[in-house]
Amino acid sequence: RREPRGVLGPQRERENGPMILYTDHYSSRHPARLDITRAGCDKALRVGKPAPGAIFAPSADLLRWGLDARNRARGDAERMAAVWARYEADYLAEVRERIAADRASLDALLRLPEACAVCFCGGADAAAGHCHRFPAARLLAEYGADYRGEWVEPVKVAPQLDLFGGGK
Repeated sequence: RREPRGVLGPQRERENGPMILYTDHYSSRHPARLDITRAGCDKALRVGKPAPGAIFAPSADLLRWGLDARNRARGDAERMAAVWARYEADYLAEVRERIAADRASLDALLRLPEACAVCFCGGADAAAGHCHRFPAARLLAEYGADYRGEWVEPVKVAPQLDLFGGGK
């Protein structure tokens, strides 16, 4: 029997323990993707779909400032570090304000068995930790999620494949 799947994969609450949380690029094929992008959440809301990750999407103003400042700081590690420090602090302040105003949305997310927070950042920015999915994950962990890092898609091995040379 297959369970119905929704925005966050199987729509059931966890039975025991904290929500298991991963992060990944937007292209992730994790079955419980949690879109925390401004564009993705806005698009879902425009067409009447749920956007449970909206509480963690940066505001349009912060995103615009961050992208512009990041582009101007490219090639200057010290300036990039300062841009990221300001962006992260402002982002966390925004999210904490939203949580204070709507704790029920956070609590609903935390009741899920598993989620994978996704956004568009990749490459050098993500490798350096300069992506809002990382502070979002740390914040979710502060509220009880079990953050397990970036998700790695499991490798599927054909059952008939004899990996150790002792085949029958």
